[in-house]
Amino acid sequence: MYILGSNCSITMIAKATAFPIPYTLETIREKTANITLASLIDKNMKSVKINTGTTVSGCFVTLLNDQNIVFLFSLITSSTAITIHLNRLVEKRKYENLQIVGWELRGNRDATIYLRFDLTGSEAAEWDQNTLDLPWEQTPVYAFHDGDIALDGEKSDNIYRFALTSTLEPQLETILQLHYPLKEGDTPNNRRHFDIITLTFENTLLITLLNVNLLEFAANTDNAEEILVVRQYRVDGEETFEVRNAEGVWEVPE
Repeated sequence: MYILGSNCSITMIAKATAFPIPYTLETIREKTANITLASLIDKNMKSVKINTGTTVSGCFVTLLNDQNIVFLFSLITSSTAITIHLNRLVEKRKYENLQIVGWELRGNRDATIYLRFDLTGSEAAEWDQNTLDLPWEQTPVYAFHDGDIALDGEKSDNIYRFALTSTLEPQLETILQLHYPLKEGDTPNNRRHFDIITLTFENTLLITLLNVNLLEFAANTDNAEEILVVRQYRVDGEETFEVRNAEGVWEVPE
């Protein structure tokens, strides 16, 4: 994947499987902790810094396609540690035993869907001769279209942006944010609760959210005729992820 003219890559390893991940954006950074030992002999001698550990944190953003959908969403539903081989061209870093501490799925109408993983860890190293660098081949990616989001069974053709965000630590919390222009008779109007909200993409990925309750409501306008609404809902019930296989059967990614 060319990023700003550079052919960067991300290879993810989890559950004994190595997978090339479409590279769109990453902010994985390392911070080294040190303690300083002052000279005990001569105050003019240099002090010594000792490395006491490394903290790795940040995120990466990727695209969804038929090849990676099961792999990526199986990670959301488990506590599996992952390894990332990151090729920035100017440097090549290997991060092992990373934990996923949060994720976000977001999209705009008739545009590509993006999945972000928030990560933390403490192991970082340079590549060696055994480091995998798998190329990602360009394939059709998932997008968000009218009717993909259904509120209590009613498909919406008015939502133009969504974000489904989940934080896993210190406790699980999932927030659904919907953006839409105010329209008379629209399903979200004056609704503070939904029994079920579903998000279905490319007739392949199905996300089901139960017991969804309004957290925040905001409205703004950039002209005299249209009011833009933003609503945030907290998922207080179960959330499930299913992928339709080649035989047309919906299965939970594992």
